[in-house]
Amino acid sequence: HINYIVSGTGTLYLDGQTYEVGPGSVAYVPDNLEHQFKNNGGGVFSFICIVPEAGDK
Repeated sequence: HINYIVSGTGTLYLDGQTYEVGPGSVAYVPDNLEHQFKNNGGGVFSFICIVPEAGDK
């Protein structure tokens, strides 16, 4: 799925790697891959997560 960071700053933990993200960042997360977002700032951290239905291309 695809994650678009709207506001705030954070860290994406993905498959043993870490990535710093902020407004305008886009992160692709492959199916069934463990991941986590962490808010690094004192404000709101928001993102939009787009998950296509199985079979969509």
